[in-house]
Amino acid sequence: MLFIAILTTGFTCCMANDVSTELIEENKIFVKTFIVDIDGDYYPLSFINEDDNPAGFDVESILWIADEIGFEVVFKPIAWDQIIAALLVGDVNMIDSV
Repeated sequence: MLFIAILTTGFTCCMANDVSTELIEENKIFVKTFIVDIDGDYYPLSFINEDDNPAGFDVESILWIADEIGFEVVFKPIAWDQIIAALLVGDVNMIDSV
């Protein structure tokens, strides 16, 4: 029984990777806008600049990835100790932190 469970899990993971790879290669991802969490008080990686815009390495890197793959990003600054909770309840779609 354990062998079947492991085999099924491995097969499912492989299928998921194949599907996501195909979607990325074809530039057809289902979600076009992702809400991305950043810790807005972690200079120089992620912070809110003097113009009240997200800035830093984390911000630039996810913007580059979004441009390459073809999706939009909306940043939502959330305190470091709340980022996992925000992801679990669906307030954000991904966490961007080095």
